[in-house]
Amino acid sequence: MIGELAFEQRPVAELRTYHRNPRQGDVAAIRQSLRVHGQYKPVVVNRGTYTGRPSEVLAGNHTVLAAREEGWTTLWVGWVDVDDDQAARIVLVDNRTADRAEYDDRLLAELLADLPDLDGTGYDPGDLDKLIKDVLPEPGDAEPGDLQQSFGVVVECRDETQQAELLERLAGEGWPVRALMR
Repeated sequence: MIGELAFEQRPVAELRTYHRNPRQGDVAAIRQSLRVHGQYKPVVVNRGTYTGRPSEVLAGNHTVLAAREEGWTTLWVGWVDVDDDQAARIVLVDNRTADRAEYDDRLLAELLADLPDLDGTGYDPGDLDKLIKDVLPEPGDAEPGDLQQSFGVVVECRDETQQAELLERLAGEGWPVRALMR
């Protein structure tokens, strides 16, 4: 059992990545997220009383690497104090539970499409295009018995201003609309 978590800001230079981390994270995407959003969750760090490895990161190793590359001097840390066995288990479950998660692709596509841009999301316009293509079947591709049908129109606008004007006009007429950018 971990006990209580204690949170505080700590110098990035003091933090040590986990010595046997099998995960290879997307540091570039995390860097972009840090630039756009800042730090919105603490990294989890082992005090090291039982391992002999003080300030070892158990969750958020790639956030620490990204923060270093961005020149950050401090990060918010959640402290735990666990032995080697529990440290390894925390590292493994933190990564594995994320691996096992699934998306509702239709909801994900809607959420991404509702944003004015994809900065700091980890997604790019190609990802969104693929999601939309995957979740909105071509006419005639629907399986018999499919209850949910969706019909849409894509209008190419010359710029963001025209897009905003068209969205406002259609929304004013009662149409459910969302902006897409490629």
